[in-house]
Parts: sequence; C-alpha cells; structure tokens
Amino acid sequence: MKTGIKGTPNDINMRVERYGKNETKPRQTATFLELVFDCFEDTILQILIAAASISLIIGVAQNGWSGLIEGASILLSIVIIVAVTSTNNWIKERQFQELQRKSDASTAVVVRGGITQTVSGDDLVVGDIVIIENGKTVPADCLVIESTDVVVNESTLTGETEQVHKEFVSEQNY
Repeated sequence: MKTGIKGTPNDINMRVERYGKNETKPRQTATFLELVFDCFEDTILQILIAAASISLIIGVAQNGWSGLIEGASILLSIVIIVAVTSTNNWIKERQFQELQRKSDASTAVVVRGGITQTVSGDDLVVGDIVIIENGKTVPADCLVIESTDVVVNESTLTGETEQVHKEFVSEQNY
C-alpha cells in the first residue's frame, strides 16, 4: 500500500497483458459521405428539393427543354449548400478529434517500487498508486486508499455536475 507495484518492465507488461492498456477508445466519427446524407435530413433542404422537382416538371411541360433553367438553378444551389455544409461539418469533426486527442494526453503521479514518478495516463496500469493533488485529473478508475475530505467532479464521466464525496478504502477491505 505504501510502495506501490514493483514497476519493473516485466511487471508492467504482465499487467498490460492481463488487464489491457489504460486508453480511451476514440469516438467513432462520421465519414464525409455520412455528413452529406445528414444534410438531406434538413426540412428546408427537402422543401428546396421538392420545389426544384416541381419547377423542372412544370418548366419542361410549359417551355420544353428551355424550362429547365429555373429548376436547375435550384438544384445547383442545393449542391452548393450540401457541399459547404458537409465540408464545414467534416472540418469541425476533425478539429474535435484533435481537441479530444490533446485532452486525453494527461499525466499522473504514481508510486512504483517505492519511487514517486510521473507517467503518461496511457501508461497507468492496474495496481498503480496514484497521488492526487488539488485540481488534478486522473485518467483512470481508482480506489481511494488515503484521503482527507476528497470531493470529485465526475461530470466528464456521468454528466452530473454535482461534486461527489469519496471515502477511502481501508487496508482490511483492499
């Protein structure tokens, strides 16, 4: 409880093999084609498509092939709207992924083999003793071993904005 895990490369590798890496799975992002199809769920765009279709039919019926101009203009505006909207959404998705990747790159102070060291959040393993200081985040599930009035903000996990009081696990229960 005081010195932590051994922390040798063999010990770390065994824990990773047995329990897996401490990494968050990236959020599944939409492809560009999915973003294009999402645009067509917009009611205004659906109305424009209906208007273009009606305009094409009436234009051809009344003026022959020269009646296509008005309906084709509406279709061209639809293509432009879909292209711009899909591209903007695709760029936002990529920016959000990059922001998520940067926010996931955290570190933790752990005790391994009696030595305090800083490791990447991805390098935390089951059994690590993490030292948590005021305002720090822990990129893993933890048991509280020793504490003094610990209050945790779990909003990133649960969505609840209220802070949660934590109690420590005694050595007898661990």
